[in-house]
Amino acid sequence: MTVEVRYLGHLGNNLFQYALGRILAEELGSALTCRAPSDTRGWGAVEAMSGIVDRFVTQSAAFADAPQSLPGNEVDDPQLRYVIGEKQNWSGHGINLPYLLRHGHGHRIVLHGYFQRAEYYLPYRERIARWLALPPAPLLPRLGKHDVLVHLRQSLDMKLLDRQIDLRFYTDTLADMAPARVYVCGLGIDDAVRAALAPFNPQYLHLPALDTLKVIMQARRIVLANSTFSWWGAWLSEAEEIVYPRVTRNFWSADRADIALEVPDARYRYVDDVVVSNWQPFEVAASVEWQFDGGADASPASLRVRKEQHGLSMQLSADLAPLAAWLTTRRAPFGFNDIEVCELSPAARQDAPRLLLALARHGFLDADQTALDGIAAIYGEVTAGA
Repeated sequence: MTVEVRYLGHLGNNLFQYALGRILAEELGSALTCRAPSDTRGWGAVEAMSGIVDRFVTQSAAFADAPQSLPGNEVDDPQLRYVIGEKQNWSGHGINLPYLLRHGHGHRIVLHGYFQRAEYYLPYRERIARWLALPPAPLLPRLGKHDVLVHLRQSLDMKLLDRQIDLRFYTDTLADMAPARVYVCGLGIDDAVRAALAPFNPQYLHLPALDTLKVIMQARRIVLANSTFSWWGAWLSEAEEIVYPRVTRNFWSADRADIALEVPDARYRYVDDVVVSNWQPFEVAASVEWQFDGGADASPASLRVRKEQHGLSMQLSADLAPLAAWLTTRRAPFGFNDIEVCELSPAARQDAPRLLLALARHGFLDADQTALDGIAAIYGEVTAGA
């Protein structure tokens, strides 16, 4: 019997994977082995740009009792495999844990998913808290009973994943909580964040990941981001008040029933209908002239764009024609959510970011450079004749 954890993602994700693997190993008397994740090409660059670099396999020594292998009974076959990409329509979260605990003996259990369902971990909280305890850090700020800690994830990865919470959630929540002092930590703390939170005169904590986790775990009142890292810090804390955003779409929303991280605990306060920002990194540059020929039937479309003395001509697939036609009339800022009105095919949805990148690189669309670099890392770029 062996439980093999193949990590995915970074620290917040890894903590779920480790906890589930170790629960199974200890309950079944199995050996535990954990394998480092591989970088996701393209997306790994976006995570690095977002400040997400820490992984549990390299940070585990900092925790009280988190070895990456444990002795126990070992077996190679038969196997029970929960591996993303092997199970059709499996998102990497739902498993039948009671069945595995009853019938996993004599099997190698391979875990390569996310497993973000609180029900797996709630019965083992005291045990997990012992594994993941962190040593005292006397130089970190000590928050008072009436202070509030806000953990943010406003970074590029959240924008690209369509998960960035509208800052009004934080301003409205803080106004309601009336804190003595406000402390802010996390990723993506930019000018927009500072402007929105200025009325609360917050103290910003720019800390390494483990120190950030310690601060969250020590806080008495916490406002969460829709982030696994945020979730772990709050759940392992002794906080008396934890504000949890129920977002309107995507991760932590009702349309992701496979993920279930709400905790039935009186210290949690759930806020409904928290808006996810509509990220709009593109805008048509001034004085741009468009000429679009949609072609006939399934024939290629052509798009010609000119700004002053600079011109660009592109041949487009018929699938991209609706987007090209839409661009000729768009004058307001826009993002990927906005182009959904074009009803693009799956193939065209992959090609659309490349088209937008080409237009931005040639100066026909205005866009933030960091956003362009992140999109380019994921989708790659097209070459276009000028």
